[in-house]
Amino acid sequence: MKRATLLLAMALLASVAWGASAAEAKKAALTFGVCLPQLDNEGFRVNLDSIQVVTDHAGIKTLPFSANNSAETQMLQIEDLIVKGVDAIIFTPVDADAMSTAVEKANKAKIPIVAMDRSTSGGKLTGLVESDNVAHGRGAADLMASAAKKAGLPLAKLKVLELLGAQATSAGLERHKGFADRAKELGIPIVSALPTEWQSDKANSATMDAFQANPDINAIFEASDVAMHAGVESALKQIGKLHASSEKAHIIITTVDGGPKGIEAVKNGYIDGIAAQQLIMMGKKAAEMAIAAQQGKAIKESVIRFPPDMVTPENATSKDHWANQL
Repeated sequence: MKRATLLLAMALLASVAWGASAAEAKKAALTFGVCLPQLDNEGFRVNLDSIQVVTDHAGIKTLPFSANNSAETQMLQIEDLIVKGVDAIIFTPVDADAMSTAVEKANKAKIPIVAMDRSTSGGKLTGLVESDNVAHGRGAADLMASAAKKAGLPLAKLKVLELLGAQATSAGLERHKGFADRAKELGIPIVSALPTEWQSDKANSATMDAFQANPDINAIFEASDVAMHAGVESALKQIGKLHASSEKAHIIITTVDGGPKGIEAVKNGYIDGIAAQQLIMMGKKAAEMAIAAQQGKAIKESVIRFPPDMVTPENATSKDHWANQL
């Protein structure tokens, strides 16, 4: 559905769930800073839209910023928000270690700070709302095993390229751990694990390099279809290895995130399964947590981790997936 419909649905949900808090926030004329790694990324845009549904309903002004994947830029943005005296900060850390200092500065200024999608290694977060990234990585390995079984391919015969998310982020580390650990349990060989820093062009280069070194790779795990799949698909097409699941030469692909283009690739047979996130709920919960903290209310769950929403060819059209709600 269109963004306007998403906003309406979220507003109705918010009004039912926390009308009293919204009324109190309206009286206070609050301003929240929202600092995300990128604003030209589908996933982060959905996070922001969901936050703004909640804050708009509560009469809270938001100041959104894109760090352009730079920890230094994000630090400066948060420092500026602290100087401005915003009432709360919601952010997705570009770097788990570097952004710990930003959390400490917010702590010192007594500004509630909620991390979304990724955590930090230090500082005291007011709250953390994220996917269970280890479970998402494990889920992607299980989806790969199911696809191999469907294709009649023994798991020991798989030769997997793992395209890593940025290892300076908690999500990148945890998705790698989940996938690699589960692959080992299942007896799935990973022949190459290459960095992408969540960037499509680097995923493209890594795919090209991996197939040059290991031309018999027959499966790929992308730590994010939103960040990587366009680059992967382009590389496979360039080397003549882009085949749908109905074709014998098909390269099995599983991934995490579940963006619109990823869902479309599942429908078309190029991606075999996605351990999708719950991005709409993630943004909503992060905003609700920030509002509660700013009002001095006790937060019952300061850490919320959402399980994966498993996307397969059989359920790819379901409206349960966040990408199908846009």
